[in-house]
Amino acid sequence: MSRRDKHYGSYNCHSFASKKTEKWWNMEKCKWNDADSAAEWLCEKHGWRLVQKSDMVLGKEYVAYRWAKCDFHFIRRHKNGNWSHKVGGLTPESISQKAVFGESWSGYNGNDYNSPILLFEVIE
Repeated sequence: MSRRDKHYGSYNCHSFASKKTEKWWNMEKCKWNDADSAAEWLCEKHGWRLVQKSDMVLGKEYVAYRWAKCDFHFIRRHKNGNWSHKVGGLTPESISQKAVFGESWSGYNGNDYNSPILLFEVIE
């Protein structure tokens, strides 16, 4: 996504990670704070495959997912190895791999996303 994307307020981190920026995705029909249910739903919905960090290679895209008490957040790794994410209605921005795999993702939308990281390979 370009920093000049004029429609960034109409989609969220889930939409950004799934490259479906035509709408604001929510996961209320999914038990998004339960790792097994969330992983199953996301794999089925998007055709993603659950992987480990050690499985990651350049040239493939990945999505990292965590949840907080009342919210969720997604971060996308692009084929070139760079990570980016989108906080609510804000403009997408880069994020370091160190931050992605840190103890928690703090401060986004006022939440502390400290669940285990679910990591998905994007299957095209």
